Amino acid sequence: MSKDKQKAIEQELRIPEKRFFKLAFYGGSLGIYWGMSKFKHKRQKWSFKWRIYVAMLCNLSMFSALIYTLIYFLLY
Repeated sequence: MSKDKQKAIEQELRIPEKRFFKLAFYGGSLGIYWGMSKFKHKRQKWSFKWRIYVAMLCNLSMFSALIYTLIYFLLY
């Protein structure tokens, strides 16, 4: 987020949103959200935010399923 924010300020070629979405869906949704908050970047763009929220929900559900599976197989 910081590099994209800096490039936006300097009006250079920016990082594609598709790359942020890929990172978010591969497990980096909390990091993307943290970067949005810390650098105040892309916070008002709803079309970007809802995809990050969906990625967070998917990451949370996959992580919960993984933990449940590990606990199930370790205890039984």
